[in-house]
Amino acid sequence: VPCPVSIVPGTGNFHFSAKTTFAVENEAQAVEVRQLTALFTRAAGFTPRIKVGSKKGDICLVTDAGLKNESYKLEITSKRITIHAADAQGFFYALQSIRQLLPAAIETTPASASASPSTSADIDWTVPAVTITDQPRFGYRGLLVDVARFFSPKENLLRIIDCMAMLKLNKLQMNYKCAKISRKYLRLIFCAFMIHIYLIIYFVPLPRPWISITPFCSISFNSFVVFDLPNGTYGMISLTGFSIVRLRIR
Repeated sequence: VPCPVSIVPGTGNFHFSAKTTFAVENEAQAVEVRQLTALFTRAAGFTPRIKVGSKKGDICLVTDAGLKNESYKLEITSKRITIHAADAQGFFYALQSIRQLLPAAIETTPASASASPSTSADIDWTVPAVTITDQPRFGYRGLLVDVARFFSPKENLLRIIDCMAMLKLNKLQMNYKCAKISRKYLRLIFCAFMIHIYLIIYFVPLPRPWISITPFCSISFNSFVVFDLPNGTYGMISLTGFSIVRLRIR
């Protein structure tokens, strides 16, 4: 878990329940909050409420233009939680810190929940009182997934993306490399790769919008693919095929 810039412990704990209310300023903040409330729905059996355009709530999100991009200040007391951030990424990372402070049962999946009939009523859904101030030390915080040597199913890749976001990583590099490959199979690999990316982008809802996918393809004759363009657009460049493809999320 990345160590925040500053941690000041407080006294007591904040308790989450079905009566807990998030107060957000706009719909963009509500989108980030819904990702956290969905975890409560799945693991705890209740869903905290969200009030858009309200300043009164148990957990308040407040825009602070004085903070840097992706940075945040999280203040937790026994009665209230306040999150200050300058942009949506900052609010997202602050909510991930709350996620990390919650009991480990918050990560319960539907499959594990059915396998273990224990009720969530026995779990105390609390986070300790603390004040956390954090900002990224590096703009590029990445993870390499070598799918050429170690094939990963789509579900595993999506889970990796989710865990990356929780740990505040923002770059996923996918390595497609094979030194011993004939040229006639390149088109098949390339088509399969594009179909794979197409399915992920257009048919699988990615709840982690702050992760850029940066695949790398280094075949024997130095083909490569780069995805990471501004405004939510991913681009592909193939030196062997001299083609450029642009894919836009949403």
